[in-house]
Amino acid sequence: MVEVSVVSAVVAAASVTVAAAFAIFQLRNLVKARKMDLIMRLYLSWGEVEMKKSYSRLLAVEITSYEDFAGRYGSYASPEHAQIWTDIDRICWFVNGYSYLIYKGLADRKDVVDLLGHGLIPMWEKLRPITEGLRKDLNSPKTWQWFEYLYYELKR
Repeated sequence: MVEVSVVSAVVAAASVTVAAAFAIFQLRNLVKARKMDLIMRLYLSWGEVEMKKSYSRLLAVEITSYEDFAGRYGSYASPEHAQIWTDIDRICWFVNGYSYLIYKGLADRKDVVDLLGHGLIPMWEKLRPITEGLRKDLNSPKTWQWFEYLYYELKR
């Protein structure tokens, strides 16, 4: 005959095991939900009016070289720089932030690519001369480095 204390110990151990498994499952789902929440909150800012205007202006401008661009629009470092510099900065910082989240494992690369990926490769290729020129002019070799990181990740 099995003693009541043995049965109660087995039931207690089984309960703890089931509760731990459930907690791990819930925690995993919570992490996924928080990552998606972060991505979606950032993505919504991509649809804001000022971001759309910046993106449109950037698409419309021709960039052949940094020197030519700076000759037409002045220096980025000037406090009174042209609107296009603000537009470039806005777009690059946005993508730079997303890319950093991917690098740190806080956002899933596939989710970001599904939402933004179609335009990131051509946008980086358009902005590469500006970025390389700014890095030299400002002596800032890491300017928009995470945008560049994501570009190479997408090209793989």
